[in-house]
Amino acid sequence: MIARLDESFQHIHRFSAVASHGLRTPLTVLRGEPEAATQHPKITSELRETLGGALADSRYEMAGEVYQSWPQTARFLQQND
Repeated sequence: MIARLDESFQHIHRFSAVASHGLRTPLTVLRGEPEAATQHPKITSELRETLGGALADSRYEMAGEVYQSWPQTARFLQQND
Protein backbone atom coordinates (compact mmCIF):
# COMPACT_ATOMS: atom_id res chain seq x y z
CA MET A 1 0.00 0.00 0.00
CA ILE A 2 2.77 2.44 0.95
CA ALA A 3 4.68 1.55 -2.21
CA ARG A 4 1.62 2.35 -4.33
CA LEU A 5 1.21 5.71 -2.60
CA ASP A 6 4.87 6.49 -3.12
CA GLU A 7 4.56 5.56 -6.78
CA SER A 8 1.53 7.85 -7.10
CA PHE A 9 3.40 10.77 -5.56
CA GLN A 10 6.35 10.17 -7.87
CA HIS A 11 4.00 10.09 -10.85
CA ILE A 12 2.41 13.40 -9.80
CA HIS A 13 5.85 14.93 -9.34
CA ARG A 14 7.02 13.81 -12.81
CA PHE A 15 3.78 14.98 -14.42
CA SER A 16 4.05 18.39 -12.75
CA ALA A 17 7.64 18.84 -13.90
CA VAL A 18 6.87 17.81 -17.49
CA ALA A 19 3.68 19.87 -17.70
CA SER A 20 5.38 22.93 -16.26
CA HIS A 21 8.24 22.68 -18.72
CA GLY A 22 5.89 21.93 -21.61
CA LEU A 23 3.82 25.05 -20.99
CA ARG A 24 6.73 27.46 -20.67
CA THR A 25 7.27 27.96 -24.42
CA PRO A 26 3.63 28.23 -25.51
CA LEU A 27 2.85 30.72 -22.74
CA THR A 28 5.90 32.77 -23.64
CA VAL A 29 4.89 32.81 -27.30
CA LEU A 30 1.26 33.64 -26.51
CA ARG A 31 2.36 36.64 -24.52
CA GLY A 32 5.55 37.61 -26.35
CA GLU A 33 4.33 37.83 -29.92
CA PRO A 34 1.51 40.31 -29.22
CA GLU A 35 3.87 42.34 -27.01
CA ALA A 36 6.42 42.48 -29.82
CA ALA A 37 3.72 43.36 -32.36
CA THR A 38 2.64 46.38 -30.32
CA GLN A 39 6.17 47.77 -30.66
CA HIS A 40 6.29 47.45 -34.47
CA PRO A 41 6.58 50.91 -36.05
CA LYS A 42 3.98 50.22 -38.79
CA ILE A 43 1.20 48.99 -36.49
CA THR A 44 -1.96 51.06 -36.45
CA SER A 45 -3.09 52.63 -33.20
CA GLU A 46 -6.34 50.63 -33.42
CA LEU A 47 -4.48 47.32 -33.67
CA ARG A 48 -2.06 48.38 -30.90
CA GLU A 49 -5.06 49.09 -28.67
CA THR A 50 -6.67 45.75 -29.53
CA LEU A 51 -3.47 43.85 -28.77
CA GLY A 52 -3.03 45.80 -25.55
CA GLY A 53 -6.53 44.82 -24.49
CA ALA A 54 -5.85 41.19 -25.25
CA LEU A 55 -2.62 41.30 -23.24
CA ALA A 56 -4.46 42.82 -20.30
CA ASP A 57 -6.91 39.91 -20.34
CA SER A 58 -6.88 38.09 -17.02
CA ARG A 59 -6.61 34.71 -18.77
CA TYR A 60 -2.96 35.45 -19.52
CA GLU A 61 -2.40 36.12 -15.84
CA MET A 62 -4.27 32.98 -14.79
CA ALA A 63 -2.27 30.81 -17.16
CA GLY A 64 0.93 32.33 -15.82
CA GLU A 65 -0.12 31.68 -12.24
CA VAL A 66 -0.93 28.05 -13.02
CA TYR A 67 2.43 27.65 -14.70
CA GLN A 68 4.22 29.26 -11.74
CA SER A 69 2.46 27.07 -9.18
CA TRP A 70 3.36 23.70 -10.74
CA PRO A 71 7.03 23.62 -9.72
CA GLN A 72 6.06 24.69 -6.20
CA THR A 73 3.49 21.91 -6.03
CA ALA A 74 6.01 19.36 -7.26
CA ARG A 75 8.56 20.48 -4.65
CA PHE A 76 5.93 20.34 -1.91
CA LEU A 77 4.94 16.82 -2.88
CA GLN A 78 8.56 15.72 -3.04
CA GLN A 79 9.32 17.15 0.42
CA ASN A 80 6.26 15.59 1.98
CA ASP A 81 6.45 11.98 0.77
